[in-house]
Amino acid sequence: MVIPAGRSRLIPMGPTIVYYTNGLLPKPLLHRTLAAASEAAAKADGSLVVSSHIPLFEWNVMDCSAEFSDLACARPDPRFLEFLATVRPFHKPSAKEVNLVTGHLNYSLLAIAKQIVHAASQSVALDPAVILFEHDVLYPENYIGDMREALGAAEFAVYYDCVFLDCDGFFKPGFQFWHLSRYAAKKLAIISHFGQKIHDRAFQTLEPILAMHRDGDPATANEIISNYEVCSGPPVLDIKHGTNASGQLLVDDHYSSFDYWGDLKDNGLLQLLDDPEYAKLMAGWPELGWGLFRS
Repeated sequence: MVIPAGRSRLIPMGPTIVYYTNGLLPKPLLHRTLAAASEAAAKADGSLVVSSHIPLFEWNVMDCSAEFSDLACARPDPRFLEFLATVRPFHKPSAKEVNLVTGHLNYSLLAIAKQIVHAASQSVALDPAVILFEHDVLYPENYIGDMREALGAAEFAVYYDCVFLDCDGFFKPGFQFWHLSRYAAKKLAIISHFGQKIHDRAFQTLEPILAMHRDGDPATANEIISNYEVCSGPPVLDIKHGTNASGQLLVDDHYSSFDYWGDLKDNGLLQLLDDPEYAKLMAGWPELGWGLFRS
């Protein structure tokens, strides 16, 4: 079922989860993270707005490609299209979930920012909190509650704790990352911040720069936020699958288990990376591993 533009939806009391993807990841991981986002939204009495290049829902789909025509990829690489043909609609949504389909977009920071702004603007929730969920990240049980609480006193919330997983196991780099996957904001704040970046075509970083990291560079002045809270708790699990936007990380030490996320022999997390069609795509297109920030 396709929802016509402007059709009313149930008004949720809780926050809006914005889940955005281009479909470029192993399918078991895509299925797991979207299911987790759906479950988190339901538990919080919130809504789920998914922005994707191709349909992921079996119904509640809105064709928004006309609104992304300026970013459309006129000639997607046939290798990409071959893989995406294996990603078929699979999610059975509730009435509080909608899939905004953008069409094939050029892979860029601008496209990601526009997906976020467009998805956030579709929120009809009474709660102004917009919580970003990325397609290759899993979140602890406390995440939604902690971020909502932080947004009661601030325009932005950022979650500090994070651990990574790749095919060799868990790892912690020697420095802190502030990936966008761990940001939330009030609806008007996130639309205003990224809307301005889109207007200015200013992308020194995709993430808003926290005031505590101010570096004095005038080029980043409009990207700095000062009204925010930092949350801490069990780590968010950021999964490195080979074509992450931030590229790959080289580390020396891996661990077979990690507090909260358990033992890899028992938790099935490595199975999320098992996708023969995805492995074929990466083998035939090694530049994908460079990421948006390393190309």
